[in-house]
Amino acid sequence: MNPADTARRARAAWFIAVIVAVLLRTIALGRWPGINGDEAWYGVNVQEFLNGGMPFWHTGIGNPLNPIHSGLLLALSLIFEESGALLRLPEVILGIATVVLAYPLLAAPLGHRAAALVALFLAVAPATVAYSRLGWDPSGTPFVTLLAIGAALHGRLLATGIACIAAYFVHPTNVFFMPIAGAIWAPRALACYRTAAPSTRLRVKSLIVIGTIILIPLAVWAATRAAQNSETSLPSISMVFERVVTPTRWGTRAIGFLDLLSGASVAEHIAAPLDPQIAATVTIAVALLLAGGLAAGWSILRREPRTRWLFAGMTAAFMGFHIVAMDLALQPTLERYGMFMLVPLLIVLAVAIDAATGRFTTLGRAMAATGLTILAGMTIGGYFVPMASRGGDAMATYRTGDREPKRAALDFIESDRAALPVRVIAEDWFLYWTLRYFAGPNGPIYVDPIPGSQLPGGARPSGAIEPPRPEVQRTYVVTYAGSQYAGLLGLTAASFTAVDPIGRPVLHVYSMPASPP
Repeated sequence: MNPADTARRARAAWFIAVIVAVLLRTIALGRWPGINGDEAWYGVNVQEFLNGGMPFWHTGIGNPLNPIHSGLLLALSLIFEESGALLRLPEVILGIATVVLAYPLLAAPLGHRAAALVALFLAVAPATVAYSRLGWDPSGTPFVTLLAIGAALHGRLLATGIACIAAYFVHPTNVFFMPIAGAIWAPRALACYRTAAPSTRLRVKSLIVIGTIILIPLAVWAATRAAQNSETSLPSISMVFERVVTPTRWGTRAIGFLDLLSGASVAEHIAAPLDPQIAATVTIAVALLLAGGLAAGWSILRREPRTRWLFAGMTAAFMGFHIVAMDLALQPTLERYGMFMLVPLLIVLAVAIDAATGRFTTLGRAMAATGLTILAGMTIGGYFVPMASRGGDAMATYRTGDREPKRAALDFIESDRAALPVRVIAEDWFLYWTLRYFAGPNGPIYVDPIPGSQLPGGARPSGAIEPPRPEVQRTYVVTYAGSQYAGLLGLTAASFTAVDPIGRPVLHVYSMPASPP
């Protein structure tokens, strides 16, 4: 095909990808899925800052505050009123920007067709769609990792480094992305080294040797000390050895990344459990498509140094993650720890299909259509359909209805309190932060967790003083359907029930006219 025609078709595909990305990321944004308490935590943090209070600078588990998400949410909160959609709007913007930037960033180094395929895959992949609809820290990972890859492919060392630093602050597990960015940069670094003066090359060699002599023992010492700490999540030396020498554990970890690519783990986490045979079939199909593209296009791919270096970087990242990460990482609810690998995997899939198309046009086009069908099919069938038809069947916090259940519960309390100051007791972390966000920072609805419960990081930063409250005239208790907590308080008749699209209860609100428990 004429190169001009290829570029024209690629730009048309990119334009379609952007439109699809916008639609998939904005439809019913505030209620598909239900609001996660982690999202609302960021919203409360912004509210406290804007209200003159003391914000958190670390998340509940100690991660540094994501400046990209929080900065965007802060700016948007100055414009819009609080809502579930507002909590997610920063990641919607980043998710759409990822698709928009994919083609212009990758067209020159990878080719027009491969770059357009990357944009299409990013637009419809279950993980990129689902995470763009969640307002929490890992959701920005595709955006920053794409920027780092694009900068490295274009030889922009400073931009690559800045993007990698940003990736770490988006989520600390993105530290495993560093070998990938470094490997993509390696061909240019080697070219600079080969053309350098002999004295410069000697200094570089000396620095590498000295750095290795210093860093390897230091790394071993640090890892050993960390592993001896009972509070660390790092594995012990014996655990590392077992992971390295057990082939089945390598295979399980590889399947975890393939589940992330296919969207099986994301759908299980957020929307609804999948039939095991369907989940396995989709993951196997993605694996075969990836392997088939690499096999069909290998004679082309092997001549491209950047491809080999990308594979090497991904291999190093995979090995490091496998050795260090907890065993359950990549399983549903924890698949976010592997998000650093998602964009590289989608790029490899696109590059492999592009190379296969260069040799076998019909086969390559069939592979591209198959890949898009699998990813879009999982996004629609595994994510949107369960949400729209049943309100989801995954974690309770994600279950939803024609109105977002937590928003509906707070609206009921607002209408029922008769202008009196009231207290709301929320059953868990997810309900507490979401209800507190919707209630706002200034009362007259005061939200508390269950007495005696522990909130990771606390309800307020250390040293922050809780504003004084007036005497409340009524207490409401908000629990999930099926919870035992209401029964422990002797509450039997709910004043309000939020339901899903087929009438199943999601949340109950109980009213107590006297003092709280």
